[in-house]
Amino acid sequence: MASFFSKLKRRHIFRIGIVYLVVGWLLIQLADTTFPALNLPQWTITLVTVLVILGLPIALIIAWAFEVTPKGLKKTRTVADQSVAVLPFGNRSADKENAAFFADGVHDDLLTQLSRIAELKVISRTSVMQYRDTDKTIPEIGHDLGVAAILEGSVQRAGNTVRINVQLIDTRTDEHLWAETYNRGLTAANIFAIQGEIAAAIATSLQATLTRTEKARIGQTPTENLESLYAYQLGRQRLANRIIPDMKDAVAFFEKSVEIDPNFALGYVGIADAHQILYDYSAESLEEMTSHVEPAVAKALELDPHLAEAHSIQGRLQMFGGDYSGAQQAYSKAAKLNPNDASNLHNLGYMYLNFLGRPHEALENLMKAAELDPLSAILTTHIGETYELLGEYDKALAQHRKALEINPNFAYAHINISNLQRYSFADPVGALHSCQAACDIDPDNTGFFQVLMLRYLDLGDKDSVKDLVDLAYDRGAERHPNVTRGILYYYLCIGDDDKVRQVAQWRLEEDPGNALGLFVVAAGNAEYGREKYSAAYPNLFNHKGPGIDYVNYVAATDLASVLQRLGETDQANLLLENCADFVSTLPRLGRNGFGITDVRILALQGKKEQALATLRGAIDEGWRADWWLYLKHDPALEALYSEPEFTAMRDKLSAEMATQLARVREMQASSEIPTAP
Repeated sequence: MASFFSKLKRRHIFRIGIVYLVVGWLLIQLADTTFPALNLPQWTITLVTVLVILGLPIALIIAWAFEVTPKGLKKTRTVADQSVAVLPFGNRSADKENAAFFADGVHDDLLTQLSRIAELKVISRTSVMQYRDTDKTIPEIGHDLGVAAILEGSVQRAGNTVRINVQLIDTRTDEHLWAETYNRGLTAANIFAIQGEIAAAIATSLQATLTRTEKARIGQTPTENLESLYAYQLGRQRLANRIIPDMKDAVAFFEKSVEIDPNFALGYVGIADAHQILYDYSAESLEEMTSHVEPAVAKALELDPHLAEAHSIQGRLQMFGGDYSGAQQAYSKAAKLNPNDASNLHNLGYMYLNFLGRPHEALENLMKAAELDPLSAILTTHIGETYELLGEYDKALAQHRKALEINPNFAYAHINISNLQRYSFADPVGALHSCQAACDIDPDNTGFFQVLMLRYLDLGDKDSVKDLVDLAYDRGAERHPNVTRGILYYYLCIGDDDKVRQVAQWRLEEDPGNALGLFVVAAGNAEYGREKYSAAYPNLFNHKGPGIDYVNYVAATDLASVLQRLGETDQANLLLENCADFVSTLPRLGRNGFGITDVRILALQGKKEQALATLRGAIDEGWRADWWLYLKHDPALEALYSEPEFTAMRDKLSAEMATQLARVREMQASSEIPTAP
């Protein structure tokens, strides 16, 4: 309702209505006075009154739809028209190389200011940076990004002064809506002031109403120290490259920023953000990441409780700690503070909602993020992963291929295509090929080696896996959560029980609720396993009905197997019944599908014939991922291992994979697929 009244005010409806009523009243008075003197009949006065009354809604409708401009009557901008993309600023400084970062920094900070205005749609940095030095016209860029206006600008730094030129252009007509030149002394306060003035001017030009809070936020000066600001800007630009050496440089720049100005909240946000991303990309452990992120984000929020970026990082941190309610509150707070933060919407959808098994809601948030950041390769491929959760594998594949169109060197998209080929399309050779393409693009990403390990294990190629395991140890990454699964699987496959237990303990030290680690330790010692499950998943021991969800259904099925071995059959049966109900709501295939969990449940329930029939159906449907693990090393399926039908299915898959491996060897010999690194 408040938004509706603000639109009425912005389009001058109240003012025009009042003016119309005054003029109408004067016309009626004039008619009442002059018409009798002119011997006009009484009905003419009534006619004037009726016409004035009927004209009021017409005048208001015209006022809503059109506006008076120096060039005549033009259609009023709609809400969809309140959208803008800020192209990378040109560097007009004499020192081209050393001043380029400053122009980019001003551009980045302006985007941050604009994104805080709720009524504006502001395209994110990732998408607009692709138009640096573009040959495309303004209307073409506007069409690509789905915006009504484009802001172009340039920055010139000379001695102790700065000049910033900007112009706002209508993408439909290619006409200037507004332009300004700012000449100020080179101080941090002046730079932030100029950015605030530009943001306010854009909002006015696009008829977006600024709230009192938004006016205050875009008028703030986060730091008055120019050197601290420079260090922060350099950190942001290094971090955007997503290359490990550059990201480590970014950390150093952010730390320098807060060392110079300990009250610069955004500097602490940069430290926290950089370490979270390093955790995703490098061998930095969860403990190491958390030790940096927790104090940095806490300090940022202490200095500025209204920093959306800090709340978003806090949300992910709480996800790591298992505080899902706290994570949702943090993400929601961030969205309220900065509705144009595509990164936060991205995290809310991908990190939170997908993790909790709510892909429909996740997709809604990711699509909103994509409107703000349409050329983000990582966002595009995460939308693909969400389609995969929904069982829409063709749509998922299309998104990953679209991500590669945006960035042909985006290794992660190759990994996601590999996952689809493995989990959804029963194509182990294609899965290996796509994974190798990712490793070729980013050979330092040790996490990709784990994916490659799983591909070779599916094919039964233990020698190639051993080379990858050795490489992980050589790099000191053997305990990283992105690697230990592959290492653990390898030791399971070769039957090295001591190593299996050691790596499983690493997994549990990092994540006490890790289903694979619990599965392994419980297989060797049921009592110890029960103790670990009790600590990690106390709700699964609820005798009134354990709550089964996307996070715990695998662990719940494994726990049922443990409880059966310990004679706790009632609780085991309760778990199995609830797991069966939940699994029936999920797709079988896909990286996050349930695989053959239904077969495991049926086997534990003693329903051998149903279990065998269901396994046969799963294989026919295309299930292949980790087939050797379940069909050779799963306590839940041990009751089936001696069944001739089961043995026949296992032997059939073994023979199929041997044939596929021979095909891989031929392709490696002809260099179609490289050998493992």
